[in-house]
Amino acid sequence: MDGKNITGFILKGAVVVLVAAAVIAIWHAMPVNAPSGGDSADSSANGNNAGHTPAGQSEPDISMAATHKYITGEDAKVRFESEQGIILLDVRNPDEYEQGHVEGSVLIPVSELESRLSELPDKDAVIFVYCRAGRRSAAAYEILTDAGYANVYDMQMVTNWPSPLV
Repeated sequence: MDGKNITGFILKGAVVVLVAAAVIAIWHAMPVNAPSGGDSADSSANGNNAGHTPAGQSEPDISMAATHKYITGEDAKVRFESEQGIILLDVRNPDEYEQGHVEGSVLIPVSELESRLSELPDKDAVIFVYCRAGRRSAAAYEILTDAGYANVYDMQMVTNWPSPLV
C-alpha cells in the first residue's frame, strides 16, 4: 500500500468508529420510560415514575416502554396495606434479603424464579417486584409476564419502599 491508500483506509476506519460511537451515545441518551435506577446507576431514591422522560423530550416509541408497568414505593405501600392478596416479591439473593427486606415480602431470587413459578399459582394476583437496584426486578417482571402473570408491577429498588426495612 502506498501512502495515499493507507490514509484513505485510516480515514474510512475513523468514520466507522465515529458513527458507531454516535449511535451508542444516542442510544444511551434515549429516555427509557422508567424511573431512573438500575444496577449500574442507582440514582433514584424515591422511585417516582411520574415524568420518566426529561423535560422537553417526547416519549420513545419502544414496545417494552408501553407494556412494562412500574409502581412507586409509596403507591405500593398504600395498596399493599389496603388491598388483600398483593404479593411483594423480593428477587434479590438470600444474603441481601437477610440484610433488610420489606416486611411481608416473599423471597424468590431471580435466578430461581422460572423454576419456582409454582409458588405463585394465581396468575391474576397483583405482584410488586423489587430488587436492590432495578435490573433484576426488570428481569423478573419479564419472566412473570412472559409466563402469563397479568398484574405485575416493577417497584425496582428496595430503597423505594417508604418505611424501614426489617
